[in-house]
Amino acid sequence: RDEYRKVVLEGVRLLQMAKEQFGDPRYLMDRFWQENVDLPAWMGQRATRFIHIAKKLKLETLGFSARRIEFCVLISKLAASWLKVSCRTMGLKVKKTVKGFERVTKLLTPPHESGTVELTFDDIRCERNRNIINKDEWIEKYEASLRPLIERQVFGNEDVVISSENGGIQPSNGKSNKNYKIAEPLCGWDNLIAPDDYQNKWEDARECCLCHLCGDDDAGVADSASMAVVDPNKPNVAHVGRLLPMGDGLWVHASCALWSSETWEAESGGLVNAMEKARSRGSQLRCFGCGRPGATVGCSKGNCSWNYHFPCAYACGAVFNAAKQMYCAQHKADAENIIQNPSMELMKTLIIAPEKAKPFQDKDANEIEANLFHRVGALVVHSIGSIEQDSDGFHSEDYIMPPGYTATRIFWSTVQPRTRTVYVLRIEKSSSGRVLFSITPADNPNGKFKSSSVKQVYNQLVEKVNEVNEQYFSHGDLYSKLPTERLCRRKTFGLNGPQFFGFGLNYVRKLLEHSPGVEAVVAPITEMSPQYKFCFLQPSEESIVELQRRR
Repeated sequence: RDEYRKVVLEGVRLLQMAKEQFGDPRYLMDRFWQENVDLPAWMGQRATRFIHIAKKLKLETLGFSARRIEFCVLISKLAASWLKVSCRTMGLKVKKTVKGFERVTKLLTPPHESGTVELTFDDIRCERNRNIINKDEWIEKYEASLRPLIERQVFGNEDVVISSENGGIQPSNGKSNKNYKIAEPLCGWDNLIAPDDYQNKWEDARECCLCHLCGDDDAGVADSASMAVVDPNKPNVAHVGRLLPMGDGLWVHASCALWSSETWEAESGGLVNAMEKARSRGSQLRCFGCGRPGATVGCSKGNCSWNYHFPCAYACGAVFNAAKQMYCAQHKADAENIIQNPSMELMKTLIIAPEKAKPFQDKDANEIEANLFHRVGALVVHSIGSIEQDSDGFHSEDYIMPPGYTATRIFWSTVQPRTRTVYVLRIEKSSSGRVLFSITPADNPNGKFKSSSVKQVYNQLVEKVNEVNEQYFSHGDLYSKLPTERLCRRKTFGLNGPQFFGFGLNYVRKLLEHSPGVEAVVAPITEMSPQYKFCFLQPSEESIVELQRRR
């Protein structure tokens, strides 16, 4: 604890030095991002985070008191990166400038592919620094005897027995105490249900429209060990990354899309453009490696007509450079700034830009077929209903809620924990003439949720989902194997009521604004009637006047 605290205090001392030299530590970070060459990006991100935390906690004036060891380790990990970055930027040597250099070196651990950090084991010491216990000795002699004690402390019950058959934890005395269950790993991506069970193997049937390989592929491994050739007689095939959705139900791997000759990525937003153009050209070209169509990665050397799939190009000895260009094995000597691992997929958002999108005009609303469904992610709109013409309550300033609106959404079940089901979402007109929102779960049709408020009916569903999955969270216990709940004040799964039903989404909102009789939402019946604020299409003045005349 003292060593971790010393690292944090050294970071505060370097903050004061940075203020004297640069005026503000953020100016030092700006210089670091401009001039840095060899230090990794995660180190700069941690250093920036330490500056913000030191300012928020007022470490320079109030100091640092390490009451909780896990909090102390977290702050010291950020402080270690700040010490490394600040010393490099100010031209100082870390070993001579910083006290506790050995502890700082141990804390400079890069994150895993998932973003987590695994710190090395600390030696367990007794009094007067005698009898140092290493990791292997701890596992062999002490961990087995202390494991039951730790489990009793974790689950808060002295008589706890862990069942390996169903993954549950129940009291051994037979009392009806709280039943805890440990989450089991998912089955899929070559993970079998049992070692001898080959019939229930999970397979991803989604196929890339370019390389024709099925399923996602892990391309987020940065080290070169994942790219090593195990068998010298077999080609080294690169990872192709996750599958990205395209139009018409097609899929494409991230690496196949980014390395195609026609495509380019936008500077912000992760938008991949000209993907449809690349797919159309690739359907007429065959790969020089495997002979199948879909070859969109062409050699950048002039007058070279060789085209490959991305994994085939890597297997055939082609090289890739930082300018998103590929050179075949015959012309790889002309390549500059070669990337050693071209399949390293950055963990960021990637979206395939739609091609030749038809503008939505007024006449399109009348041409929409009655049996045409609209899908937005996990939501499917089956009917947009009809705009209420002669009564209020079915629209507000922000939303249109027509009676007869019907949609289905895939969401977490209120019966089975960690299971998804389909919900039927409807907007109806009650017997009193008011709006009524209903949510019907497919696995429990009798447990329908109803309310006159879309926010209230959605909150009822979320509370029921949280109640069913309550036993699968650790509830703040740092030693539990169960996952922790997200620290968020609003337990709404990132949605609100209108978005859950769909009429709060822009695509569905556009459909509703193009519906027949939409002028009724801006033609007030009384002085207290709300007027909807249009986002995409404003109704004509003639239609509004005609509606008022009919009324």
